[in-house]
Amino acid sequence: MVALLLRWGLLREEACVSPGQSSCAGCPMAGSCTVSQVGGRAYYLTEAGRRYANYGPPA
Repeated sequence: MVALLLRWGLLREEACVSPGQSSCAGCPMAGSCTVSQVGGRAYYLTEAGRRYANYGPPA
């Protein structure tokens, strides 16, 4: 399912190199991040994903 959402552009994947580094500075979850403990991946909803969640698929 995740692969399908990624392919459709509704999710984007980010790999976490090392929590607390400069690449994580902009993340709102940086203080409580456990990504490195669960495989080093985080998924974020894209703008298209937000539209889909709010309004359903395009007509």
